Amino acid sequence: MPSVIDKISSNELMIKYLDYVYSLEADQIKLIIVITALLIVVYAWKKFGYEAVIGLFLVYFFIYVLYTSSIFSNYEENDRNTKSYNMRVEKELNK
Repeated sequence: MPSVIDKISSNELMIKYLDYVYSLEADQIKLIIVITALLIVVYAWKKFGYEAVIGLFLVYFFIYVLYTSSIFSNYEENDRNTKSYNMRVEKELNK
């Protein structure tokens, strides 16, 4: 029995959409994310009031913190790998 993901991914319209998204650059994807977030905030403001907007801003803030911490940990790991590589190269050169 095919799963829901298989059914969605086999849809012709979804395939065209994913091809379009995969061809976008990072800045364009970030712009789409920001516009979508703003539209969600406006909808929440109209539908639920300012309490929902404050809650959404808190959620967006926590997502941003998690995203930047992930980037920083990737940077630290890459820095460690680069330093160990440079040490190995220097050790080999000194032989």
